[in-house]
Amino acid sequence: MKLLLTGEKAPDFALQTVDGEPLGLYEALQNNSVVLLIFLRHLG
Repeated sequence: MKLLLTGEKAPDFALQTVDGEPLGLYEALQNNSVVLLIFLRHLG
């Protein structure tokens, strides 16, 4: 796992929308969409 430093670009990745369509982070940011990322750490 590589930690990002301040100012480094985050890697692009794709997730599925609620409609089942793939949506890449880069694509969402290019469309001026609001992006909220929540990272949950599984402790079990």
